[in-house]
Amino acid sequence: MHKKHFIQIASIAFILSALPLYTIPAIGKECINKDSSGHCISFSKTSKSKTSKRTGEISTQNQQQVSSVDSLGSDMESARKRWNDEHPTQLDGSKQPYYASSAKARKAGDAECYTEGDLRPGHYVIGSLPQGDNANKIPNHVGGRYCVPNDTKTLTSNNPEQPKGPSPEEMLQEVEDQFAKTDIQAPVLKQSYNLGTSLSEDNPNVYKGDQINFYVDAPTARWEGDLMIGHVEMESYPTQMTIQYGNGDEGSFYTMGKPVSRARGKESRKTATSYAYQRSGNFHAYATVSYSGRFRVNGGDWQALDVVLTKDTVDPLLIRVWWVDVGRVAGDCSYDDTRWGCKNDPTMGKPDNPNPRLRKADIRTGQRWHLNDNGDGDTEYSLHRDWPDM
Repeated sequence: MHKKHFIQIASIAFILSALPLYTIPAIGKECINKDSSGHCISFSKTSKSKTSKRTGEISTQNQQQVSSVDSLGSDMESARKRWNDEHPTQLDGSKQPYYASSAKARKAGDAECYTEGDLRPGHYVIGSLPQGDNANKIPNHVGGRYCVPNDTKTLTSNNPEQPKGPSPEEMLQEVEDQFAKTDIQAPVLKQSYNLGTSLSEDNPNVYKGDQINFYVDAPTARWEGDLMIGHVEMESYPTQMTIQYGNGDEGSFYTMGKPVSRARGKESRKTATSYAYQRSGNFHAYATVSYSGRFRVNGGDWQALDVVLTKDTVDPLLIRVWWVDVGRVAGDCSYDDTRWGCKNDPTMGKPDNPNPRLRKADIRTGQRWHLNDNGDGDTEYSLHRDWPDM
């Protein structure tokens, strides 16, 4: 190894001596550090120290930057998750996705909806998709809900005299108006207190304090035809009934009820639509039924209508509430049927009275008897001639 280095050094000296035109600068600084071959090695302590210091500073800054980036990423992820929770994905009438704003988001001043992809804030329209900057991309579809961007440009005709087509609001209004004119058959109020006994179901005689099961026959109605929005089918269906019992009380139910039978001799049982009269007398009961509706266009999906119709029963339902009295008698009715408690007792009512006097005047007509307001045919007139109105 030493010989090889000596030859290399000698060669370098020979080459330098052969170049007399060049001057080699003198090295005035004494060599302090040498390697194993005797070559001088130079170190810059200042540079190393500065580099080390700067490296340390950069490392600290990098840590701060990484920490900031991590925090920002976490915040963005939380914000994105919160936004997705408050804006669930829905499908419009053409089965295209959009983001619907929840009630919580709307309270914060958010838009009604956002388009899918570019997240443009928009609003809802019902019916065909309006002509706009997406008119050539998405074909018009009749029916359904659409999210239309608030900044959509409306295309107008170059000919100002050309008539404009109906707006989605006008088309929907026509549908609602047609629903309001739907021929809904009047409901019929019934009771099934005597169903299952030897008496007929429509027998009006009941007992004070017993549960009387009421129900309503309320058939649905259907309409089909062509409107501005297209070929429309609509249906109405009962959703709520309110019963006026004729004595000043009333009850509302989200069911139409149904007939319920009871075995002979058994007490009536309470149902979802039953009522117990606490005073005896004859009463006219009525019912009012609320109908909701739905429609579809050109065989598409059914959509609910924001319209509620009401229909009243036409004929009153007579309810005769009896009370039971117990007494001691000296003989049976076969000896004298006019005795107290017997069939022809003048102080007792007649269950088959065709025109009984009402304990409270009819709540709709004001009449005081079941059939009229003069008492013709009342076989109990002597018992109730002085009945005051409740």
